[in-house]
Amino acid sequence: MNTFTAENFSPKFFIEHIMKTNKLGESNPLLKKKIEKEILGTLNDRILVTILGAMTDEDKAAYQAIRKAHPEITEFGAMLALIEEIPALNEHMLKGINDLAEELTKDAEGLRDALDQK
Repeated sequence: MNTFTAENFSPKFFIEHIMKTNKLGESNPLLKKKIEKEILGTLNDRILVTILGAMTDEDKAAYQAIRKAHPEITEFGAMLALIEEIPALNEHMLKGINDLAEELTKDAEGLRDALDQK
């Protein structure tokens, strides 16, 4: 099931979805913040790997042009700017995001049990 689309995806919504599905919203505040940070880092990594893997030589040249023209933009920001212009990359990104959401929620009970034991 594709929970995330171009219209509704945001890192905040992704984190909220994972936390709610895994019933982690009631964790103590320090643990909750740490989990959210880990989810965000994993999400960023997945997006970068997914997009880099799907980029053509032409896409890579466009990415480099964005980085050169706007050195203040992070690698991630340049990737997001690029995918706005290239629908195929956006589709790959959304597939990667939905696959990650499924991976992070398919064993929610096991994850809760492991966290409860800490």
